[in-house]
Amino acid sequence: MVFADRKDAGEQLAEKLLSENITLENSILLALPRGGIPVAVEIHKMLKIPYDILISRKLGSPGNPEFGFGAISENNTIYLNRESIFEYGITEKYINDIVNKEKNEMQRRIDLYRKGKQLTDLNGKIAILVDDGIATGVTTKAAIQAANSLGAKEVWICTPVCPKDTYLKLQKDCTKIISLLIPEYLFAIGEYYKKFDQLSDDVIINILNT
Repeated sequence: MVFADRKDAGEQLAEKLLSENITLENSILLALPRGGIPVAVEIHKMLKIPYDILISRKLGSPGNPEFGFGAISENNTIYLNRESIFEYGITEKYINDIVNKEKNEMQRRIDLYRKGKQLTDLNGKIAILVDDGIATGVTTKAAIQAANSLGAKEVWICTPVCPKDTYLKLQKDCTKIISLLIPEYLFAIGEYYKKFDQLSDDVIINILNT
């Protein structure tokens, strides 16, 4: 299966969610920027589940920023993979420096995407984290921790594609994970989309305003 684009992926996820026992009153979609926003918007349009944006930022390894040794999210949440830190010889100074850098970017996105507003109250809610695909899962882990710390009753993950090893790891951290595709290996999320454009801030703002 290959998704036409993020809109198509969101529509297919909405169809999948129809079979779940959720209601508008007890659930909220939490889109993970940038890619999760257009996916969550399509689910919202079809199922009318309210949505908000939860910011989570990967902490990239030195010399290989695409490989995350951890992540931060809102409510002062931080997830660190100690095995990766040891393997890559990552220093405390490097960790502190990149955490501060990503905190600044996280606040910039909160100001831009949510106009600085606090997250919707999650107390007693099923928080459904939505992304356009999951690779290693480090940013998802930080987002799960943030949702739990903000009082969510349950935390679900909803994504078009997630590799099997990451899927099995995330199962232990959340109430439920829904992934339309669970490949044995995943080289790049974009492999599973016919159209997988890079999303700029302007594109995201336009989506949020429509």
